Amino acid sequence: GLLCECGRTVDGLEALSAAHRELARCLGSSADSAALRQRLLSARCSVRERSAVTGIKLLLLLSRRQSLELVDQEQLQHWWLRFAFCMELFQRDLGLVHRLSQLFPNDHPAVFLTNTGLTCDAIEESTEQSAGLEANRETDYVEPSLEAQIAEIGIMLFEVETKIQAPNWCLEATAEAWAEASFGDGSGTESPDMLTEEEAQQANSRTSGDCCTIA
Repeated sequence: GLLCECGRTVDGLEALSAAHRELARCLGSSADSAALRQRLLSARCSVRERSAVTGIKLLLLLSRRQSLELVDQEQLQHWWLRFAFCMELFQRDLGLVHRLSQLFPNDHPAVFLTNTGLTCDAIEESTEQSAGLEANRETDYVEPSLEAQIAEIGIMLFEVETKIQAPNWCLEATAEAWAEASFGDGSGTESPDMLTEEEAQQANSRTSGDCCTIA
């Protein structure tokens, strides 16, 4: 159904976004080149196309979520959280690309931010999906500015949260707070601020003894 299809598109979107992030981090390094920037452009366009398709499907499901069964609503929550997080990361990566492109324009290829030990020949196409989308893209495609793309993502996420009134889903705790802070002997979970000086010294000796000693 449409819900399972959303899952597949979210998986593909995450893979494309990760490929874009990997290429973006090479800007200004010894692996930077005109070819890398062309692949970065292709990856960026692929993410935008896939995110548009995924967003439409999720919007449709979100508008009908009250009619879905409980298990389907939980699955929709899972896909929406992954999609929103992926788009927020992509928005941050676009900001990184914008800053690095200004610091290291393509007409000054000899100026490097860092020497990573890589060369432009070592950078290969990261995903097969981006290559397939690139083959179907028109050659006269004009990419919007990075500022416009960053703003576009923010507007899309805002509209989903307001017009569709998507719930502000978040992770819920499955254990009591600071449960992992209990001592090894299970004597209690008191905050260190409430311990006496003698108790604090005993606790420190137990925890340090379990780790290592300094000769």
